[in-house]
Amino acid sequence: MKLILVVDECMGIGYKNGLPWKDKEELKLFKSITTNSTLVCGRKTAENLPYLKDRTLVCITRNKHIDTSNWNNHVIVLNELPENDDNTFIAGGLQIYQMALERPKYITEIYLSIMKNSYESDTFFNKKWLDDFVIEESTEFETFTHYKMIKTKNGERQYINLLEKVLKEGHCRDTRNGITISTFGNQMKFNLQNGFPLLTTKKMFLRGILEEFLFFLKGDTDASYLSDKKVKIWEGNTSKEFLKKCNLDYAEGVMGPMYGYQWRRYNSPYKTDNEGKPIKNTENKGIDQLKEVIDLIINDPHSRRILMTTYNPLQVHEGVLFPCHSLMLQFYVEDKYLDMYCFNRSQDIFLGTPFNIASSSLLLLIIAQLTGKIARNFVMSMGDTHIYSDHIEAVNTQIQRIPYKFPTINIPIISKIEEIYELTVEDFFLENYKSDKAIKAKMVA
Repeated sequence: MKLILVVDECMGIGYKNGLPWKDKEELKLFKSITTNSTLVCGRKTAENLPYLKDRTLVCITRNKHIDTSNWNNHVIVLNELPENDDNTFIAGGLQIYQMALERPKYITEIYLSIMKNSYESDTFFNKKWLDDFVIEESTEFETFTHYKMIKTKNGERQYINLLEKVLKEGHCRDTRNGITISTFGNQMKFNLQNGFPLLTTKKMFLRGILEEFLFFLKGDTDASYLSDKKVKIWEGNTSKEFLKKCNLDYAEGVMGPMYGYQWRRYNSPYKTDNEGKPIKNTENKGIDQLKEVIDLIINDPHSRRILMTTYNPLQVHEGVLFPCHSLMLQFYVEDKYLDMYCFNRSQDIFLGTPFNIASSSLLLLIIAQLTGKIARNFVMSMGDTHIYSDHIEAVNTQIQRIPYKFPTINIPIISKIEEIYELTVEDFFLENYKSDKAIKAKMVA
């Protein structure tokens, strides 16, 4: 069953039993979508509709003796919603929309037009009824934007809901680097079979995500490499001033034995030269956790010890920060599928979490590639989940947006861990990524 709907910018849908606006182009679109189909609506809507050529009209009402002889259309009167039909549209009003959207598995597609203005209205659509839907296609018109939406699960809506939860339920905290609104203990789950979870309610910096991911995967720690590629996300935490504050005698840009260093050389002594630049480990000291994870997935897939961590208490003070994400990664094999659980201790959910969702998903995809498995569920669990006070305005902008369908990503075909060192951003191909505009906010170091 499908649903067709027009709202204004404030989700208004009606005024005095009619539309609050007159728009010939939107009416023309409505006609093109619904011709030769059935329209289901309530009594007030059906009674006030103009003549609709080449459409069957069904009126839902409890009044069995309603007189429809003076209406503009011949109608079929029912006392409840009809059986599911791919050639039928739910067309209003408010109660009929609610009945249809609250019935499980009833509506699978929504055709939504949003007027580029607000109008005097007395009836409003509840935006929460769209929570299980994402945008598949969008078309711009002069006075409105039209969206085709499809039903989905485990998508971006859970991230938007998390932003709303922290804003509503979070506690104000004066922290190391600023005032936050914070909650503790949250979780999201993404099925990578439904697409690559690159957020769409704001345009994401995929090239930066890929560069940092490969930087970690190779065990590198000199973020000036990223800066040279115009990826400046580590500059605040590796500046001369920040390094001095951490009592670390590193060259500007060096983060210390963090993240990828622990993945690839866990607890290996971290050495720098006279200029504070990291000295490459040629003695193969430390534990290559990534290699061990790959070996276990292949040779002992039912093990409960397929783990990897970025947290090393023996070296944590040699890094510019305690690791925020991937403190514990656990992998789970079920036949041909590979799942990954990730615990993050601290999440800046406006700027950091969107990066972490994509980067951790890339890790699952690469490890699945190296072990002959199919990446499936990525579960992200979060400790201190916070919004910085400086980000509140940006968050309020994002939560008003409707997510698009997730894109897909093609990753390079590799079979040996050594091939990781040859990977570049150009080896990854993103397909069908549609997003809203970027939302800028300053990173808090």
